[in-house]
Amino acid sequence: MIKLTQIILLFSMIVTNLCALTVNGKKLMGIYENVVIIPIQKELTAKLDTGAKMNSIHGSNVKIYKENGKKWLEFTYDWPGDNSMEAIKIKEILMGYTKIKQKNSPDEKRPIIKLSFCMNGKLYNEKFNIANRSKFDTPILLGRAFFSERAVIDTEIKHTTSTDECKKYLEEKNLEKNEKEEI
Repeated sequence: MIKLTQIILLFSMIVTNLCALTVNGKKLMGIYENVVIIPIQKELTAKLDTGAKMNSIHGSNVKIYKENGKKWLEFTYDWPGDNSMEAIKIKEILMGYTKIKQKNSPDEKRPIIKLSFCMNGKLYNEKFNIANRSKFDTPILLGRAFFSERAVIDTEIKHTTSTDECKKYLEEKNLEKNEKEEI
């Protein structure tokens, strides 16, 4: 008879192997994965959307202005589903605009910025459009432009990646920042 500990060990081995699976050199990921957005410095859930081309992040109070000859975008990250977090102002160089086609609504023009984020122990600097995502289930959407060369998405699984290495990176970065401020 199989003991409970053997079942738990077997289940653990299956999950571990599932998380390490690759298909044609691409990591197998689920429909929802955890990421750490560097300017926000917090683990957030991202939806990997095969129907979306571009990445998107929730934002409000979007302001575009010129400073030192460059166009900048400032927005507030204030995800309504996260009561433990204060609103965070993020300021990045404006990269341009994208047109989002929507069913039953007029097309929407959204500003684009580059944001750094960490996923599965790797640091990325990718383009994101800014949108009010408060009616969606996640503050972050990762589209085909990001994962098409990196991952295969299985909508039956969730959270196959780890953010442990990402959190260590943030801790080290904050430690370095605090040390420089003390000098």
